[in-house]
Amino acid sequence: MFRTLTRGILAGFIVLAVHSPNSAADCTIDQSTCTDHGFSANVGPSPDIIGQSFTACQTGVVTSVTFNANLVTPGLTLGLEVGTNICAPSYTQSVSAVQGSNTVVLDTPFPVTDGAVYSFGLQPSGGHSPLMLWGCGEDVYAGGIYCLCGAGHVFVPYPQFDLAFTVQITTEPT
Repeated sequence: MFRTLTRGILAGFIVLAVHSPNSAADCTIDQSTCTDHGFSANVGPSPDIIGQSFTACQTGVVTSVTFNANLVTPGLTLGLEVGTNICAPSYTQSVSAVQGSNTVVLDTPFPVTDGAVYSFGLQPSGGHSPLMLWGCGEDVYAGGIYCLCGAGHVFVPYPQFDLAFTVQITTEPT
């Protein structure tokens, strides 16, 4: 009986050792239900960047960002940055959007650390292309704020507002 029990326990440890390191877990920051206020980007030679900061819910990588567009533009640039200042994002990706919910799967996952603050921003690609995103007319998400990078790369925080958004973070499998 002792041999049978030992083999069963040992087999269980082997299975755990084989499967655990290769599994990835997700956490989602979901602030997508608030759509009572529209935020628009100024257009022109240097269009505004509309953005939202968020606090990472785990260490891993951002794999997707979802936003809700009311007025869309043919082409956008999605940017991600450490901290709240979205004026010079360290990660950018060209995206297209439709009216309504838009999920952008990142071409290259963006690394984040649990509890640290990051931001994403959207900028119209064309000089005269409009952009309006849905959000909240009040601060409903304690982990971040609505922010804007205006003409001349002037960062303007709006702590009293939030965008409607979702950020998906996955732990990196080893």
